[in-house]
Amino acid sequence: MTSTSAHSFLTTAALVVVAAALLHVTPSDASNGFLQLRGGLRILGLQQHVKTLKTSSLSKPVANSSHELFPQGWICERSSNSSPFRLTLASPAPAEEPGLQRYCFRVDDVGGCDPSQHCCDGQQGLQKVEFDVVSECKDSLRKVTVDGVTTSYEFSSALSVLRVTGLSKTATAAAGTEICLYLAAPSLCPGLAQLCSAGAGLCKYALFNAKRDCCPVGIAGRMTQLSALSLSSAASSSSNAVSESSQPLPQFLKQLPNLPAAPVPATSPPPASSFPSYQCQRDASDSRLFTTASNNVTVVNGLTRVCFDVSVKAVCDNPASKCCEFGLYKMEIDADPTCADALAYITVDGAKRARFFQTSPYPVIKITNINKDMNAVAGTEVCLFLRPQCNSLAKLCTRHDGSCTIGLFNKPASRSTPTCCPLSTV
Repeated sequence: MTSTSAHSFLTTAALVVVAAALLHVTPSDASNGFLQLRGGLRILGLQQHVKTLKTSSLSKPVANSSHELFPQGWICERSSNSSPFRLTLASPAPAEEPGLQRYCFRVDDVGGCDPSQHCCDGQQGLQKVEFDVVSECKDSLRKVTVDGVTTSYEFSSALSVLRVTGLSKTATAAAGTEICLYLAAPSLCPGLAQLCSAGAGLCKYALFNAKRDCCPVGIAGRMTQLSALSLSSAASSSSNAVSESSQPLPQFLKQLPNLPAAPVPATSPPPASSFPSYQCQRDASDSRLFTTASNNVTVVNGLTRVCFDVSVKAVCDNPASKCCEFGLYKMEIDADPTCADALAYITVDGAKRARFFQTSPYPVIKITNINKDMNAVAGTEVCLFLRPQCNSLAKLCTRHDGSCTIGLFNKPASRSTPTCCPLSTV
């Protein structure tokens, strides 16, 4: 093995070990939850190390990544350990059509989960797959097939997500399902290294059941087929070659022998089913509206500004729902009552509002009278201005894990009109 190839192999294998460790991280571990964050691998900064190496197997993604939960806007069980299903990437191959490259993923039943958990009870099939992608790659994706048949798909540039829906696979029929993506070779994103936000040829995905309360997140890619044992063997057999290389090893590679073991998988926290405290349609799949946390956290006159953005999905996952489209009347945020004095004031689209922190009969921050029609909802920004004692989501919100449960409400016109309150965890 030459010094250059050994150096390249070690670098690639190192990324695999880190990626494999990420597969054990669950949403409840907010401080280390790289896997469920958008572009999780790039958040680690591995691309910054890799781009200094003269390796042809790694490409730098072309767009930015955001630190939002993936999949975005859903309250569902994200831990891959709670489901028997995984995606596996087959070797890329030229498509039948000239100028296209085909990348196929297969659904595998790997077992190993706890059958006492809802998402592993043997009844959960496969309704859709979401991929965490780079928004600028939309024009590079030319078609998608499921089991060899061309199918419709949704590529949302605004949300940086590719959705393949309507799979309708039962628990027994899901395994073996093949999903193929066809990318234009002469384009901005000719391969998975450019298409997928994780980078390095790895793709982050979520597998949804019909009720959308199970969405195990995983990473698929050719590099994940390597193992820690391969890395150990390579390091032993090629140590001399690597030491003679003219390119110094990155610091994170030098420290690989001391990498800690992957954390013990933990069960992610269930949705806050008691929030809100009255009857309404909570399911996110019943509505196009959802909430995300803005990265624009600033300090204004000693107060920390934390903002939430209201977005609209292109399609409603449950088109029969009467809550698919509704005018936004109010937002409610599940909050710790001890933080009531920390809320100074609120703004909606920059306009100042009085604080409304209810502590009884249940604690909640309410932003009422938003009064926006469906066609004007997208882009609505709600900001909280917080004093130091509760100036972060980890302090403010009930779970104290860095996430918040937020409900969006319509204004019922009559008793026959359903009260819609789709929940998002941000």
